[in-house]
Amino acid sequence: MKLLVNFSRVVGTLVLLNSSILCLSAQSKTETSPAVPAKAQEKKPDAGQAAKAVPPPSATELNRRAQTLIDQGKVKEAVPLLQNAVALEPKNIQSWVFLGRAESLLQKFPEATKAFQTAVNLSPREPEFLFYLGSSQLDEAKYAAARASFWQALEMTPGDLRFRLGLSETYLQEKDYAAARRYLFEALGYAGDSTEVHARLGDLDEQENRHLEALDEYDAALRADPKNSSALYGRASALSGLKRFAEAEKIVRGELAKDAKNVTAHSVLAQVLDAEGKHRSAIEEYRTALALAPNSALLWGNLGWTQYEEGLLDEAVTSSRKALMLDPKQAGVRFNIGLAYAVRDLWGQAQKEYREGVDIAAPADIQAASSDLRDAMTKGHTTPAVKQALEYLTKSEWKLLGLEESLPALKPQSKGDR
Repeated sequence: MKLLVNFSRVVGTLVLLNSSILCLSAQSKTETSPAVPAKAQEKKPDAGQAAKAVPPPSATELNRRAQTLIDQGKVKEAVPLLQNAVALEPKNIQSWVFLGRAESLLQKFPEATKAFQTAVNLSPREPEFLFYLGSSQLDEAKYAAARASFWQALEMTPGDLRFRLGLSETYLQEKDYAAARRYLFEALGYAGDSTEVHARLGDLDEQENRHLEALDEYDAALRADPKNSSALYGRASALSGLKRFAEAEKIVRGELAKDAKNVTAHSVLAQVLDAEGKHRSAIEEYRTALALAPNSALLWGNLGWTQYEEGLLDEAVTSSRKALMLDPKQAGVRFNIGLAYAVRDLWGQAQKEYREGVDIAAPADIQAASSDLRDAMTKGHTTPAVKQALEYLTKSEWKLLGLEESLPALKPQSKGDR
């Protein structure tokens, strides 16, 4: 199965943190060192005195230096400064928030969560810090914990749109579309004609393959803000789902004409080409995108799926495993590897992948994987392993839904099928 981009959240926590963190950084920039009296410069101290005269940098100064490095894109260099800052002043909230931001930028989400949790512990009644924490937990795929953080923040500030968007996102990731939609409608009630809410409603409709409804939402988002890039890419995706490929390509190629290194544009163009059946061209687009963003689990997963569609099964497995190295919790990618083995009638290897996928899958993931197996059968892949995989997933889905007692007994495997 292809992994859909959530266009409103392409950059994850980063989109949630930048504006607020920059506000905090302004505090550190207002502090300046006291002027040195002119008389102090008349007498030259010896080397020992000079060494004693230079105090070590304060946490505030370390924060300032780190923020400058982050602004320059030198995030790895900023982290040691921030670690020194929190060691120097363990109760300096700003240091912990800056550290959380830096770890998020490096996609080290457990470390980011720990930093934001410390900030919350130091100031438990600050909704902003709870929001940072929930966003990091969301990136870490700890959806229940993220919901708890967003709920606490929402109770303190009911009118803040971001907290409802965060709650909606946790449900969307778990494929609980009804709950996700409920919080988005609540957010729309608070925000009015919000471009961000409309864009997220469009993403939700796309997840459910409601392309016409998604197109309406993306158009509403663009009316509110014609420069909303997430809505623009979402619109291209919806047009592709409606098989209006020429219109979809025109949008994305227009963005690439402005910036040939636009990773999202390459990714969306690849998805459009894949939907058109131009798998080879799609593979090239994914490779171009991966040259720019080699650590994208989404791109590796989608490349693997397109390679499978092109019949490049070994390459598909290799790409999919790279995706899982980056994000082991992608059930869809795990199922794609199982599918590649099943069509080659390697049930032992396929079963291992399906079993591990089921352990982390939502019912919607299993349904999508079952659909892929049925599609494979219509294309002539009627191996015993494909049939066994479909039976296995059917049984797993019923069990996940608590309906295993109603499931008809499956036929025992013959020795030849094992």
